Amino acid sequence: MIPGGLLVVPLFSMMKNVPFAGANGWLDTYFALILPLAVSGFGIFLIRQYLFSIPKDLDEQAKIDGCNKFQIYFKIILPLCKPALVLVAIFSFLNHWNEYLWHLTAVDSQEMFTLQIALKTFQTQYSINWPIIMAGASIAATPMIILYFFLSSTFEKGLGGIGTGTKE
Repeated sequence: MIPGGLLVVPLFSMMKNVPFAGANGWLDTYFALILPLAVSGFGIFLIRQYLFSIPKDLDEQAKIDGCNKFQIYFKIILPLCKPALVLVAIFSFLNHWNEYLWHLTAVDSQEMFTLQIALKTFQTQYSINWPIIMAGASIAATPMIILYFFLSSTFEKGLGGIGTGTKE
């Protein structure tokens, strides 16, 4: 809904001004790389739509069987939401694995560089080291391909159940 480039300045301000975190806040830490990208509107919407596809009868039957709200959630709803949660995890990972602008903004030290920023260091004003960049790009694509092959069946189940329910 909002392009990622528009969020860079507010996120930078938030990460720099985290209370009790030092002069630079959470900048140049793993917190700054992970937390701002952990939740997205897309993921919330996807899980919401998936929850609407779960029949209300399951809740009512569990109440009749003596389950409280926590038992209903942890024993019935959460296992049924596994495909949607895996789908959101895959989409989030794929979208944020190749993130460049935010990681470049939030990180200063070479120890914290992500793979995409490190690949950029092989390009200078006068030369580009294509063999190393292509090898690094292949390595960068490998985790995404492996993740998809291991979770492809859950991925396809998650896509099948979204948006089929109605709001009551």
